[in-house]
Amino acid sequence: MSLFQKETMSSPGFDIVIGELSNLNGDVVSKGAVRIDGDLKGNIEAKGPVVIGESAQVFGNIVASQIEISGRVEGNIDSVGKLRIYSSGILKGDIKVMSFDIDEGGAFEGMCRINTAAFSRRSTEPKPAPSKDNAKVDTKAKSTNTSATIESIKSKTESSRANRTKTQTTFQPKSNKNFK
Repeated sequence: MSLFQKETMSSPGFDIVIGELSNLNGDVVSKGAVRIDGDLKGNIEAKGPVVIGESAQVFGNIVASQIEISGRVEGNIDSVGKLRIYSSGILKGDIKVMSFDIDEGGAFEGMCRINTAAFSRRSTEPKPAPSKDNAKVDTKAKSTNTSATIESIKSKTESSRANRTKTQTTFQPKSNKNFK
């Protein structure tokens, strides 16, 4: 099949195809790939990818390995792979996916959770142990340095206040007859 030909229902690769002129009320469950070009009121659960065609309307949740939307979906999305919304696609619902692409013109309204596995993986990674060189801290040296720093700040603050007072006392505004 050529890259430029539109896939037909007889094309290999999809285990379930709901055609453009079909309406289905109920859930779709497949161990393979699913393509929807018609109307579906129900959930989709597939081990393979799910393709929602440009003429499709789906009112239900979708769980699949990968999801492509060119039509309209109202429901939540859960995918261990990628969600892609094409320029003609509309999605109203929350998503939990590994990655997410949306083309210019595509629409998405809902909450988004992307690559949440990375958060749990990063939080369980062990933190490096402190080296033996940095294990002991000389608290006396820190205390002395801190005291010297505080004294330096106090001195600069007092000096700044004295200069500001001098500036304020020497400032004489010009008299302005129009100002009351």
